Amino acid sequence: MEAKRKLGSTNARREQQLQHEAQRREQQLEMEAQKRKLEAQMREQQLQQEAQRKNQQLEMEAQKRKLEAQMREQQLQQEAQSRKQQLKQEAQRRQQDFSLDKNCTGL
Repeated sequence: MEAKRKLGSTNARREQQLQHEAQRREQQLEMEAQKRKLEAQMREQQLQQEAQRKNQQLEMEAQKRKLEAQMREQQLQQEAQSRKQQLKQEAQRRQQDFSLDKNCTGL
């Protein structure tokens, strides 16, 4: 009878230990899962920030190219206008020279 009681008590303690160990493992697994979830969220946030930074950089480069193109276009227009003015003045000078020559030769 005493042996049965001791065996029952030992079994009860063993069962308690097993339950305690199972709870501890479950808590540990839960904590590890939360840690992995947090790490995944942090990686996702980092990737989003990196993508946003790259997009901003690309937008800035596009704006820079657009501005450079506008400046080049303006420069070309100014050069064309200057050349046009130069040709106009040259034509006027030729016309005056021709008129002077005509007057001098008596034509």
